[in-house]
Amino acid sequence: MRKAKEYSSSLKMYEQGFKLEQKNKVHLYNAACSAALAGKKKKAFSLLESSVENGYTRLSHLQQDPDLKSLRGEPQWQELVNQVQKKADALEKELDKPLQAQLLQIHQTDQQYRKQMDSVQKSYGTNSTQMQELQQKTRKQDSINLAKVKAILDQHGWVGPQEGRPGSQQYPVLSYSA
Repeated sequence: MRKAKEYSSSLKMYEQGFKLEQKNKVHLYNAACSAALAGKKKKAFSLLESSVENGYTRLSHLQQDPDLKSLRGEPQWQELVNQVQKKADALEKELDKPLQAQLLQIHQTDQQYRKQMDSVQKSYGTNSTQMQELQQKTRKQDSINLAKVKAILDQHGWVGPQEGRPGSQQYPVLSYSA
């Protein structure tokens, strides 16, 4: 487990970067994670609020992220969750719900084998039969998902730029993994 000192160092690096640009919601979120892990709760909340102000709306990730565990018992936590929910709800009104569900399903199938790779590699080794089988399953699923994404693109065209909306980040994930 990394020490709070390393997370403090990470936070300092983010702060240096923020001198150049401080509007990237993901960078702000990740800096907040570093702050939380370093035990700097006030700073973590401040960065999370900035992330939300700049468009962060991934509520389920926020609520499940183990990096933010230390913040969940704090009084500000529920207020932050409410802010993210309010932003997400406003964006949800504009979404094509069936398409969103389809993209989320593609994302889940895209990740199902990838999430197993670290543990299989550690247990059996990089060149093991188990790892090779998992990689083969991943490639097969990638082909299936790529066909689905191509069909979506043919039918709907590119549905972006709607970065940050649930279901809108799946195209880049699939294009990198396929």
